Amino acid sequence: MRAHRLKTYIWVQIQQRYCERNNLPIYILEKGDLDAGVVIIKINLLDGRCKVFSQIVRPNGEPAWQTWSTNGVPVLESEADTYIAKQKQIDPDIWVIEVEDMKGLFKLDEVVI
Repeated sequence: MRAHRLKTYIWVQIQQRYCERNNLPIYILEKGDLDAGVVIIKINLLDGRCKVFSQIVRPNGEPAWQTWSTNGVPVLESEADTYIAKQKQIDPDIWVIEVEDMKGLFKLDEVVI
């Protein structure tokens, strides 16, 4: 059974409030489908590296995040940007959010796989 999911634009607003409360700059780089757009989060470590996570749905219907890099190791920002550009070509309805977080304060709301 699939878990109930918030509309994407509401979920994004929640992330914006979280970041504001934790003094983390957040940028919406791409706005996708308001109701059901998939989200890609780019966590910029401000040293030329970043972490990238994509929203997915597990086989049991539960939401999760998939890390784009091996074992969650940060990748070069240019590599992440290339990956994100390819994903936008595949699905123009995705949202792309960037959070500047060199201290690791931003927490994803679902399990990371």
